[in-house]
Amino acid sequence: MPNIFRKLCKSSGQNVIVRSLTNPGHSLKNTSNPTTANGRKLYRLLRMQRWDYVILQDRRYYPISKPQRMKRTIRKLAPYIQASGAKMVLYQTWAPGKWHNDYNRYDSVSNRSDYQSILNRTIAEIAEEHNALVAPVGTAFLLCSHSSYGIKLLMGDYSHPTVEGSYLAACVIYNTVFSRSSMGIPYTGTLDVMTAFKLQKLAETVCFAS
Repeated sequence: MPNIFRKLCKSSGQNVIVRSLTNPGHSLKNTSNPTTANGRKLYRLLRMQRWDYVILQDRRYYPISKPQRMKRTIRKLAPYIQASGAKMVLYQTWAPGKWHNDYNRYDSVSNRSDYQSILNRTIAEIAEEHNALVAPVGTAFLLCSHSSYGIKLLMGDYSHPTVEGSYLAACVIYNTVFSRSSMGIPYTGTLDVMTAFKLQKLAETVCFAS
């Protein structure tokens, strides 16, 4: 997804430097632990370079299962992000597909709408506390699942994004950080033009709807 975002920017004439620091299966707390290689790299990047935006994402279900842990982790990171000159952006994750095991694991959710509602509420609370932006990726995914687009955004595990899902996420982040629509950007990656257009339009609807 970061690479798709970078290419969207280049295609639209935006000159950006994108750095991604991820660790598959790790929480935000694990990734930002200063005793680990990833944690040391994260704090080094924040201390030694100025940034416009820092985008934070925790594990998909932590806004439901561990909201206080997620909030504490972001509180610890917030001063470093602010000192780097950056605006904090929260990556709003998506509810998994309806056959995912999460719906058997958590009593508080029985469908994707319930799941997304709790995700959104927790992330909105964090955004308000830190005056952060929210990239409403999960909302865009849910809207697509309720629409007649017929675009598959999730892989067979009902959790990880397809190429289409990653493209939609990149469009939402583009709209969020630049406060402008990705509609009409020529870069479509491996997608056909019509699919890319639908995803650009969906991102615009979610990000700029009243």
